[in-house]
Amino acid sequence: MSTTPAVALVEAAVVKQDDAAIDVTAALDIEKAETLTADVTTATADMRKVSAARVNMRHGPGQNFSAVAKLTNGQMVEILQDPGDGWVKLRVEDGGRVGWMADFLLTASNN
Repeated sequence: MSTTPAVALVEAAVVKQDDAAIDVTAALDIEKAETLTADVTTATADMRKVSAARVNMRHGPGQNFSAVAKLTNGQMVEILQDPGDGWVKLRVEDGGRVGWMADFLLTASNN
């Protein structure tokens, strides 16, 4: 078995534009690719805790929407949408139910 560095080859690709063909060939050192991949920043989920004793999670953003579930203090939720109007769309970590809740009933954002 060879001990040479692993190299990923991107086979020649032909791109046609206005009857002109461009031949593209590239080689990429695997270690460089891993470094580039590690440098990519991925967005982390906005996880928060319910901060009130017992609260309604609703079908929509407002008290005029019916409750879909009741959440209790300490339950973890993932914020899916925060339009900035005092209501957030969220997913309950355990169970995966989706609904809306007043943002003041949750801990501050971790992002």
